[in-house]
Amino acid sequence: MLFRKRTEEFFEDILSFFLRPSLSERLVITGALVGTTAGFAAYLFIRLINFLSHWTIEQLPRQMSFWRYTGYLFFPALGAFLGYILIRFFCPEAHGHGTEVLNVLPEKSPWLSARVAIIKLIASALTIGLGGSAGQEGPVIQIGGATASFLGKYLRVPDEDIRVLISAGAAAGLGASFGAPLSAVFFIMEVTLKDFASSLFSSIVIASVSGAVTGRLLMGNVDFVAGLSYTWIKPSDLLVYALLGLLCAPLGILYKMAIEKVEAHCALEKSSLSPYLFPILGGILVGEIALFYPEVMGTGKKIVDAAFLGSLGGFRMGALAFAKIAATALTLGTGGSGGAFMPAIFIGATAGASLSGPLGHLLTRAALARGSFAIAGTASVVTSSYRAPITGIIMALEMSRDYGIVMPAMAACAISFVTAAAIERGRVAKREKCYIPK
Repeated sequence: MLFRKRTEEFFEDILSFFLRPSLSERLVITGALVGTTAGFAAYLFIRLINFLSHWTIEQLPRQMSFWRYTGYLFFPALGAFLGYILIRFFCPEAHGHGTEVLNVLPEKSPWLSARVAIIKLIASALTIGLGGSAGQEGPVIQIGGATASFLGKYLRVPDEDIRVLISAGAAAGLGASFGAPLSAVFFIMEVTLKDFASSLFSSIVIASVSGAVTGRLLMGNVDFVAGLSYTWIKPSDLLVYALLGLLCAPLGILYKMAIEKVEAHCALEKSSLSPYLFPILGGILVGEIALFYPEVMGTGKKIVDAAFLGSLGGFRMGALAFAKIAATALTLGTGGSGGAFMPAIFIGATAGASLSGPLGHLLTRAALARGSFAIAGTASVVTSSYRAPITGIIMALEMSRDYGIVMPAMAACAISFVTAAAIERGRVAKREKCYIPK
């Protein structure tokens, strides 16, 4: 009895320590804890993906054979199906791409269950590790949000502030996954919260930095590129990057439309197919694409790294961008689990690398154009697909670690944002024109 009493007093003292500061100070402390947890989650998740991939896809013969063909069709279908079963039966609210972490919160009780994060992690590891096309950020964002919800509940954070705290957990997940804490902060503020004047901005920053630092300590250097040395000489060079933004903007629109169309088709109640067959069929089609473009399987980070370094280019990179759009739409749209943000980075990097040849000759320093085109292409696709120009510009700076790329990225993102908005207005006008009331 004495031991139990002393233990209760000990935990009451710890709780009073956290409750003693103001709400904003408590949220900063909580943000650091959330970021550290998200960093550990990112490490475990990536290790699990690598383990599954090593014992499945990577064990297939390198030369085309019956076993390679069968494995490319079987493994993505199996991973998507198992992930779909886990989410459907154990945690339906974990369905989604991860960045919509606030959408799964109930209106009356805005708390995120830890079960969502655990099921999301396992389902996404199965989907991606066995060859599905998706990003690793989705489940890590869910884990960061669930951790923030758990700590916020026991630290007596008001309900009206818990959504911002969960957003801090999402920023921590992004920062830990990509090693880009500043981009993660601006993405959450611009896309999720749609508010740059939040009084709780400091907790989001602390969480994102803590997640990135923890991920770097556990996984080593997770930067996309070791550094870029790009110098634009003439103002006319910016027109070339503006043209790049014009060409990449439709890719971002096509990417989001493809996922939405496949999801809408699979959700039709009048479909003659069982919903359990959709992830299997999607995985088989992803395997068919991977037979010609195996780079679309998994997260594709190695291809992005190579594109940023300027070691890839040509027509095949452009074909990879469209193949990634199709593979990701088939993976996520049919019920597979994973994130949608990393594929957007892949699409932009490969599209930019493919355009570095024809457009790079228009620059005054064409020899330095290829890597910078991949980075500016990434910023453009992220801008058009998520309507996030500020995030795109910050990503270009943080991924390249070179201030010289900022002006070209700003030109590309500005044109991409305007082009995407014009395309969207055209789509809305066409739907309204075609609508005939009963």
